[in-house]
Amino acid sequence: MPNTSRQHLAAMVPSVGAPFVIEPRSTPTPGPNEVLIEVKSVAVNPLDYFQRYTGFHIDVFPAIIGSDVGGTIIEVGSSVSLELKPGTRVSAFAPTFLLNGSPNYGAFQERVLVPDHFVTPLPNGRVSFNEASILPMALLTAWTGIVYQLGIPTSTTPYKPSDKQGLLIWSGASSVGTMAVKEDGVTVQLAYHTTGDLQDTLKVLQRVKGNGIAKVASAPALTEESPKTNDIEIGFVAPTSSGPKFDEVIDFVFRVWLKERLERAEFSPSPRVQVIGKGLGSLQLALEE
Repeated sequence: MPNTSRQHLAAMVPSVGAPFVIEPRSTPTPGPNEVLIEVKSVAVNPLDYFQRYTGFHIDVFPAIIGSDVGGTIIEVGSSVSLELKPGTRVSAFAPTFLLNGSPNYGAFQERVLVPDHFVTPLPNGRVSFNEASILPMALLTAWTGIVYQLGIPTSTTPYKPSDKQGLLIWSGASSVGTMAVKEDGVTVQLAYHTTGDLQDTLKVLQRVKGNGIAKVASAPALTEESPKTNDIEIGFVAPTSSGPKFDEVIDFVFRVWLKERLERAEFSPSPRVQVIGKGLGSLQLALEE
């Protein structure tokens, strides 16, 4: 008889575009620098939809996708720090996308392997599993654009009013947004474009960038039809060879920046959590929302 004590349920993607198939699979053992997490909550992202329907960044099927996890550590590798021990509540980035769909590292299952530097312990009582699950992908994407496309090192201190400099974060395409940056004498040469019309971001940046070349990090993918201008560099959010090692950025985001801010209650998960359903059987509905 099979050993069911080391098995768990997973939502498998059997082929490109196929519906999820929920079936048992062997529970892996964490390597020296990995933790095994019992998944309590997952968040869905546009990337998950895109991967399932197109096979993007999936080498072999069946695959397990999903990146955002809130859960509890149940097993640790031999080299994992004492801070991450069995029973620790965590927020974690499951790196299946970075590993081309590797099933052990996809969030959409009951137990998932995660490298320890992708894991943030949660402060007691202040962050729910649902809230924890909406953090990882959003934070890693944001910091990737900040570090690689905008060239801001993780060690940078915030601008002071006397610096007369700023960072434009464009999250909407409205007249209100265009009025947001009007302070006399402030120069803004860096912008993070999250949604809406990229052209609107460029128009605002043209007004406030002063002399020199400005930079835009774009979370939405760029195409041949994306607007361009000679004095503004536009880059899709992704690691590049010219910046620091990606592992160093990951370690900073999850083991330093997020950990410290959650401990000091300086950072609140957002937007408001919308619960679609319970259990792996709800994933299909969640992707179609």
